[in-house]
Amino acid sequence: MASLYEYLGLSYQKLNQNDSTMFYLNKVDSIFNIHPNIDVDYRNCVDVLYKIQSTNRDVNNQDYYINQLLKFDKINHDRISMLPHKALQITNSNKNLNQTKNMMRYIGISLAATSLLCIGMNKRGKYRKLLASKKINSKVKLNQLKESSINPSIIHEIEMKLEKFENNHGYLKDNISLKSLAADLNTNSLYLSYVINKQKKSNFNTYINTLRINYLLNQLDKNPKYLNYSLKGLAQEIGFKTARHFTEQFYRVTSQKPLEYIKNKYNTNDKSCN
Repeated sequence: MASLYEYLGLSYQKLNQNDSTMFYLNKVDSIFNIHPNIDVDYRNCVDVLYKIQSTNRDVNNQDYYINQLLKFDKINHDRISMLPHKALQITNSNKNLNQTKNMMRYIGISLAATSLLCIGMNKRGKYRKLLASKKINSKVKLNQLKESSINPSIIHEIEMKLEKFENNHGYLKDNISLKSLAADLNTNSLYLSYVINKQKKSNFNTYINTLRINYLLNQLDKNPKYLNYSLKGLAQEIGFKTARHFTEQFYRVTSQKPLEYIKNKYNTNDKSCN
């Protein structure tokens, strides 16, 4: 399935249809978060997603994709670092082969693995530097905005719109981003980010994810049906794309994992929310 999404995403890229490209390549990314050993050119997929977000100037999503590339490189680094050890095991186990050929094969594999490790480490360094520079640039822009004079009426208007957004549970949409919300509120990403940082004391992603978790906690008290949902079902219900991300954010807010929280608070048995 990942290969199909990759093919569709890259095909739409050639047609310059960015929305469809992102839709299918983000599906590849979602599969990678669950199964890191997917048989696709994941690096190329994320490079394409990153370039699209760079064009859109969506800093939050750019940072996310850089972190995904770092994670991918780390997995490859760990996998490749085991090659010399595995090669030696194969050499030792096959006693019928000529010892000289075995040693040459082992040396060749070791050299290849070392080269791949160096390439991977260089790329990881490049992405770390890029991520660090983006975070610095983002902070500089925000600090410059704080130092400048923003019309108080604009800030008040954004605050009122955010309140309406929260009351209407707009944060439950699974594809929400700083850029899309700014467009919905008829403002720009920088102003919106400033207001969220100033009024909500958090960045955009933390703000959205906290709203989602608090909404679910409230629903668990009001509606017992949620107690029987699976982790994936709960995650999708409040806008998370993966159960893993949902669990991480739930733990951040409650200091408990979802199953643990539900079992302890509502005295459910182990069959609930499995």
